[in-house]
Amino acid sequence: PNGDSTTAWFRIDTVNPGNRNGSREAARRLLAEGHRDILYVYHHRRDKNPVRLQGYEDALREAGIVPREELVAPALLNERAGEAAVNDALKKRLSFSAVMAFDAGQARGALVALKAHGLTMPVVTFGMAQENADPSLRIVDLDPKTLGAAAVERIAARIAKPGLAVEDIETPFRMWA
Repeated sequence: PNGDSTTAWFRIDTVNPGNRNGSREAARRLLAEGHRDILYVYHHRRDKNPVRLQGYEDALREAGIVPREELVAPALLNERAGEAAVNDALKKRLSFSAVMAFDAGQARGALVALKAHGLTMPVVTFGMAQENADPSLRIVDLDPKTLGAAAVERIAARIAKPGLAVEDIETPFRMWA
């Protein structure tokens, strides 16, 4: 399995968004813009979705950059925690020129902290673009319609052929323009 869930313990089909590939591509885009020090406001429990962090680290390594543990800031999944994580990184005088956030709440909090310090930099997050109206956010769009359609297709296939092998399906993502 892709690491998004605990399905390794079960023999069931899964349908997951392209978390690792989406994270890798987002980090690659930031690196292509010249951002080499990227703060990642991450889920406070790394075991819950390790593939987003792995994608970020993959892109850094591809660019010849050793991932720095101090640039991974664990935070709860809400705006206040995202704001606190960025404030903490700034208080520690960590050098970074872009932020990636595990979820949109953390990203909105990161923007609040950056604005309070008079800083402007790219902030990337994951979610559904239609729910994130803030133009400052760059969204790795994990379209729920695509996820739902893939799940329905897999259920229909399993009904038609109950003996199908278990499959871990990863749906595509859309990057910001």
